[in-house]
Parts: sequence; C-alpha cells; structure tokens
Amino acid sequence: MPITYINPDNVNIVGNPDIKNSENYNFDLKWEYFPTSKEMFAVNLFAKRINNAIERSLTASGNATGSTITFFNAKKADLLGVELEGILNLNRISESLKNFTLGANATIMYSDVERSQEQLNMEEPVWFKNTGEKLRKRGLQGASPYTINADLKYEIKNRNNLSQTFSLVYNVSGSKIYATGGTGTDNYYEKPFHQIDFVYQGQLTKNWNVKFAVQNILDSKYKILLGDKNYLPLNLENGNNTLTDYYRGVTFNFTVGYTF
Repeated sequence: MPITYINPDNVNIVGNPDIKNSENYNFDLKWEYFPTSKEMFAVNLFAKRINNAIERSLTASGNATGSTITFFNAKKADLLGVELEGILNLNRISESLKNFTLGANATIMYSDVERSQEQLNMEEPVWFKNTGEKLRKRGLQGASPYTINADLKYEIKNRNNLSQTFSLVYNVSGSKIYATGGTGTDNYYEKPFHQIDFVYQGQLTKNWNVKFAVQNILDSKYKILLGDKNYLPLNLENGNNTLTDYYRGVTFNFTVGYTF
C-alpha cells in the first residue's frame, strides 16, 4: 500500500502499489546416503529462476533520516548453488562418545539479477545518460553467498526410554545485500552475524516435556553498512557508512509442553 510506516528506530518504509507477484521456477537434484540409522550425508544441487523478483531498496528522501526503504520488482534473478549436509555419530571416534552427534549444513550460492527499468532509473547516477556507462552486475537482495549451520548434540535416555538432549547450535551467513543503493551509491550490506545457542529438551513423562534455550550467547553486533564500491567518491566520516548497528542481546526461553 502507498503509505509510510515509521519503525521505532526511525527508519521509514513506504509501500509500492505497483509491485507484482514473483514467479519462481526451481530445479533440485539431491543425493542422500544413510550409513546408520543416526547418520546421514547429502548433496543437493539447485537452480532457481525468479521472474519479477521483489527487492528492498533504499531511496533518498526529504525526511529526517534522509532515506526511505521501499520495494521494486527486478526483471528476473537467477540462482545456482550447492548444499552439503551431514550428521555424524561420534562413536566413530570413540565408544565413550556414542551419545554425541555432530551435524553440519553448508550452502554456497551464486545469484545474478537483471534490473527492471524502475531499478535502473533509481540506481544509475545522472551522468550515465551522457557517458553511456553501465551499472555493475550484482546479486539478488537478501541472497547470501554462503550459509553455515552446525550443531553438537548430546542425548541420553532413562530407564523409561525418555530422552534428554543438550545441544550447542552455531550459524552464520555471508555478507548479503540488505537494500540496493541509488543515484551512484553502493548497496547496503548486512554483515555476517555469528550466533551460538544452547538448547536443552527433556521428556519428563510420556506427555510432559520441557525446553530451555539460551540464544545468541556471543552477543555479536548486528551491522548494516554501505559498501565501498560507490560510483562517485564519498567523503564519509568514521561511522557514516553505517545504516544501523546494535547488540541484539542474549535471550533466555523456558517452555513447558503437554502432548495429548
């Protein structure tokens, strides 16, 4: 909708009534192997074509922040990638580690966008019309070049065959476009954010269970920065390339569940 929404952090978001639905075409080729009932290895090759891909953009405006977030359709976007996944029981190393499993998942992805005329009008510097220069190729907004997830899990069962699981979970994504830039500036990038969580799940009875989690133990700083490949030189003071940066804090969750 063509209305302005103001976030608590004073970022303005304006809807685009001309946005079209995307059309996604996917191809996946997957190979899986299960050495044991608790282990698995998989390789997945994938390709995607997204017509009218919807992308977040940061446009100049006359408000207090000097910029507004809105959305545009790209003409199309192509993505290619490989996903590797594995779960390994650590009794392969030592029988004393039989209750431990190590899991990991990694995705490497390439993306390429063909901009729409609306995006070209917004992103191109005004002098391009005279010089005939072209914008550099770029990836799809929001698409990370790599993602890594891993977890170390310890599971025990009591004499009633009720399980308790302790897990350390890690994940990170590579630098990705948070919002496309405009009028000669580079894009804004969401920088890698390393997160480690601790999760405990316990089955108290056949029906009752509990879950306790400590999320974002590292409390890394979340940052969105302007890239350094601008089409014109910018004299930015220290920190002026920052759209936002803050600590998300550590979160504690405790849940009690009952299954009928």
